[in-house]
Amino acid sequence: MKLYAIGGDPGHGGADSGATGNGMLEKNLNWNIALDVKIGCDLHGIPFKILREKDECPSLAERAERARQWGADLVISIHHNAGGGTGYEIYKSVKGSLDDTFADLLAAEYRASGENAHGVGVKITLLPDNSDYYGILRETAARGIPAIISEYAFIDSADAQRIDTYTEQKQNEAKAIVRALCRLCGVKFIEY
Repeated sequence: MKLYAIGGDPGHGGADSGATGNGMLEKNLNWNIALDVKIGCDLHGIPFKILREKDECPSLAERAERARQWGADLVISIHHNAGGGTGYEIYKSVKGSLDDTFADLLAAEYRASGENAHGVGVKITLLPDNSDYYGILRETAARGIPAIISEYAFIDSADAQRIDTYTEQKQNEAKAIVRALCRLCGVKFIEY
């Protein structure tokens, strides 16, 4: 058993609402899922710290620095998608390591919860210089911390029906993240 310290990054916040659709703001969904993941991690003894503690939008560098100062072993940037698709996408760093393992575990848990993969599901996206496309992945990597971005469901499509209220499916998202963290840390998952 290895209890990794997890930095939970609810994406966007403050004046940055993130994606919008069907009357929802992504920043609020991200925040609620991060809170639910924290509850699950606390129950299982997995160290989990939310990297923004209110409706604010710290820079990506500041989020990564908060993770470093706290001693995070892994950062999970929690997001919800838009653009007319369905399903989940998980972005991992080109560097690969703990984020590779966790990305695969999380994808398996999302599928087990009934969520389909959008495209290939787990992706690496690069800039022309072969660095990570997404800033949070670059910023955490610069501080020696692996990270993934979880884009769960599209809030501007039929997916919205499953995440717009506190339904069992919405709980499934947070529980899938907790299950994947339990598998990563070798902790037996307790239903909650």
